[in-house]
Amino acid sequence: MSKPSRTPSPLDWGLPRGLGVPLFTAHRITPAPGTLSAARRFTRHTLSAWYPTATQEWEARVMAVAGELVTNALQHALAPAPTQSGWLALHGIHRALVCAVRDPSTKLPQRHNQALASEAVRGLQLITELSDGWGYQVLGNDVGKTVWARILCRT
Repeated sequence: MSKPSRTPSPLDWGLPRGLGVPLFTAHRITPAPGTLSAARRFTRHTLSAWYPTATQEWEARVMAVAGELVTNALQHALAPAPTQSGWLALHGIHRALVCAVRDPSTKLPQRHNQALASEAVRGLQLITELSDGWGYQVLGNDVGKTVWARILCRT
């Protein structure tokens, strides 16, 4: 009998539960200290498991996009609602990785004028530059929104 792994694998947590979603995993985010670092570790671990031959440039793009999505949710949705939580989801689909963050706010993401924007509000500009497309969906019954970005696989 083999020993169980000490590090939980991010691979396909939906398949054993009958969800039938390959290459999908999610990580809970909260406004607690250390959430951003934990989300970055989760993303890095998932990338190394799913895309072991990916280029460093592609991994850096994914890490930056996922980090910005989580940072935006922490700053604009979770900080004002400290008892709430959200999710970072990663989904490998059709030669692309989709990073999605669900948060409890229904406030829509806003891009700011790049010339006037401070570092603190350039998140969506960075996501626009590093991803191959992004968008959002407001969830019904005032439960929040999901902001996602797609990064084409260049392995």
